[in-house]
Amino acid sequence: MEFNDQPENYWAWKTSFRSVTDELTLSPREELDLLIKWLGPASKEQARRIRAINSHNSAAGLSMVWQRLKETYGTPEAVEHSLLKRIEEFPRISNRDNVRLRELGDILLELEYAKEGGYLPGLAYLDTSRGVNPILEKLPFSLQEKWISQGSKYKECNHVPYPPFTFFSQFIRSEAKTRNDPSFMISQAHYSGPTKTERPTRYNNKSYGSRQTMPLAQKPHALRKCRTFRSKPIEERKTYLREKNICFRCCGSTNHRAKDCDKEIVCRECGSKTHTSALHPGPAPWFSEVSADQGEEEETHETPPGTLPAVTSKCTEVCGGNTNAKSCCRICLVKVYPEDHPGKVIQTYVVLDDQSNCSLARPEFFDHFGLYEKASPYTLKTCAGVMETSGRRATNFVVESFDGKIRIKLPTLIECEMIPDDRAEIPTPEIARYFPHLRHVADKIPPLNENAQILILLGRDILRVHKVRQQ
Repeated sequence: MEFNDQPENYWAWKTSFRSVTDELTLSPREELDLLIKWLGPASKEQARRIRAINSHNSAAGLSMVWQRLKETYGTPEAVEHSLLKRIEEFPRISNRDNVRLRELGDILLELEYAKEGGYLPGLAYLDTSRGVNPILEKLPFSLQEKWISQGSKYKECNHVPYPPFTFFSQFIRSEAKTRNDPSFMISQAHYSGPTKTERPTRYNNKSYGSRQTMPLAQKPHALRKCRTFRSKPIEERKTYLREKNICFRCCGSTNHRAKDCDKEIVCRECGSKTHTSALHPGPAPWFSEVSADQGEEEETHETPPGTLPAVTSKCTEVCGGNTNAKSCCRICLVKVYPEDHPGKVIQTYVVLDDQSNCSLARPEFFDHFGLYEKASPYTLKTCAGVMETSGRRATNFVVESFDGKIRIKLPTLIECEMIPDDRAEIPTPEIARYFPHLRHVADKIPPLNENAQILILLGRDILRVHKVRQQ
């Protein structure tokens, strides 16, 4: 009957304790002594201090102890925080960790009962994708795929924005029951897949870069050339790499981490040297790309059946000579550094986008400055729709013009992988000299810096950079 200092168990423990003490008809002093005996380490220490203060009035001390326990462990906020913290701290589940999946199901059932009790209003957000996605990220990739299928069917059949938490909880418990059924347990000795000592990791000699049968497409080719992999959304591709312990940079080896990868890579779709074509965030290249200069030209990529064409819209073009089509996107070469460490400066290109209400930065920016704090969730609205995602935050940074004449403190930068990364859109002196009306500003445009990446997008939260001062 000892209290374990867990808020979610407080009310049940209090009911049990009260039922026992009521039958014994104890005095306030005796009840206080018995209460302290069965409290947990943290709550017991608080009760002892209160008893010492009220050594001459046991009734007042007993009342104060119960009041303190209620404030510390019995409020809805304390119970909600304790329950959600258990989910937050729950470890990621591997494909064959069936016991841990059952433990997660038990916790979700506890959350479900607490939510249905009606005294924890803060748990209502569990009925949305924002509440379920952090739990979903702890599941194996195969279960994530299965939930997406079942959740979508539930939405379509019941005409709701998102399946209720009760349905998700039942889904996890059903999968845990199936996977822990002894009738369907596959003996490790007869299991044809990798054993615990053979499981591919980033530190053994197995590589996904060789020509072998890929799990996604069941065809003998490298992952970086897998069309099935490339067709999936960027978040699903990253989840797959994480599940298979494949390098996030080259997508071709399990021998090293992305930060230790020394392979020369380049994205064939945008020219970036920070990711391969397999991890390009945009749509797959075989999705038809319609632009002003294509006309009725025959599509050169095979379009998979059932796919829709992707339309690229450019508001203006610079054509003629050997120049490529250019949009009017404003991209500038700048210097960025922490406000308190000006020596840690990097040169980078920034995109000026007054259609964005927040300023963003690519993951490479956070990795360069060693910003590894926990990511926070946010909602990203684009032309493709609304998606729930998460990212790190960067504060106290300064942006400086390339000539050093202007310095501006940046607002909080939010991590986002969807920043446009098309280096072909960067303005250069050569392009400006091609047009008579732009030749007089060509010397104000710095030459193309091959080593500087497009890492930052500046939105409306830094209006100063969007103001046109001369025309």
